[in-house]
Amino acid sequence: MNERTALPAYRFPTTVLFVDDDTNFLANFSLELDERIAFRFFDAPGPALRHIEETMSHVAAHRQWLHSQREAIGWPLRNHCLRLDLAAIEEVATNPDRFKEIPVVVVDYAMPEMDGLTFCRRIGNPNLKKILITGVGDERLAVAAFNEGLIDRFILKGDRDAAAQVNTAVTELQQQYFRDASQLVHRSLEGEGVHFLRDPVFVEHFHRLNADYDVVEYYFVAEPDGFLLVTAPGATYRLIVLDDEQMDAHWEIACDQEAPRRLLDALKARAKVPYFWRSGGYYRAAEADWEQHLYPATRLNGVRTYYLALIENPPAYSQMDWHIRSYNNFLEGFDAETCLPFG
Repeated sequence: MNERTALPAYRFPTTVLFVDDDTNFLANFSLELDERIAFRFFDAPGPALRHIEETMSHVAAHRQWLHSQREAIGWPLRNHCLRLDLAAIEEVATNPDRFKEIPVVVVDYAMPEMDGLTFCRRIGNPNLKKILITGVGDERLAVAAFNEGLIDRFILKGDRDAAAQVNTAVTELQQQYFRDASQLVHRSLEGEGVHFLRDPVFVEHFHRLNADYDVVEYYFVAEPDGFLLVTAPGATYRLIVLDDEQMDAHWEIACDQEAPRRLLDALKARAKVPYFWRSGGYYRAAEADWEQHLYPATRLNGVRTYYLALIENPPAYSQMDWHIRSYNNFLEGFDAETCLPFG
C-alpha cells in the first residue's frame, strides 16, 4: 500500500505558525483561516525561530518512543540500534503540551529582517513542513526552493483564494507530518503481523468511525492491537482490532486456562471480542468477571478479516489514573494565552 494512504500510528491537533512582517495582512488573514486550526502569528522571523526551537525541543512526540540501545557495553557504534517503545505512543495522550507541537509553518518570503527562504533554511527540524507565501515577482525563487526540497508548498499572496489554498495545504501537510513520523512504527509492526494500518478497507472504516464519534486524536495501542481514541471534549474510546489468527490465539489460551464453555464458544464463533486489560489482553483463570471483558464483534472484510469492538470510557485508563487534557481545554487556555495577536 502507498505510504501516502497508510494510517499514521498516531495523530492529534497541532499548532501552525504564521510568520509575516505585515501585521495588517496577518490580522485580515486570521479571519479566513479554518476555525479548527490552532495558530500563532509572528511579525518577525527571529522570535518565530526561537519559539520553534524551544517548543520542538521538549514537545515533539515522535522522539518519546525511540531509544538508543546497544547489545553490549564496549561494542562499536555500528552495533547500536534504536528500540521502539510501542507503549509510549498512547502515553502521548497524557502530555498536556502535545497540542503545541508544530508540524507546519507558513512564512512570507519578503521580510526585511530575513527573507522566507533564509528562515526555512534556519529551521533545525527537518520534519517540519514549510509553506512559502510569495509575490508574483518571487515565484521563480519559490519554484526553485520547492524543487530543492527546502519548502513543501508555495502560494501566491495575491491570489483571490490564497486563504483557501493555505487551509488545504496546512491540512494535507499536517497529515503528511504524522505519516512521516509513523514510518518507523509501520516498519516495526509489519514484522509483528499488524496489517490493518495499511489495509485500505480498514483505513476507510477508521476514518468514518472517527467522523461518527467526533474523534480528534488517536494513538496506536498494542496488546491487544487497536487504538486509543479521544474526542475534543476528552471522551475516550478503546478500539480493539483482531484478525482470525489473533482470535485463534485468544481461544487457545482460554482453552489452556480451562475457561468456561460459554467464553470458548463466543471466541470460537467470533461473536465476541475479548479485552482482558488486566492481563495483557488475554484470559486468565483468575478472571471471575470474564463476561464483563467480552464485547460484541463487528466483522470487517479487508485484506484480512478483522473483528472490531469499540469500548467507551475504557476501564484500563481510569485504573492507571491517566489525566488526559482535552483539546477543548487546551483551546480555552490557548485563546487566553494568545490574546495578543503577535509573538
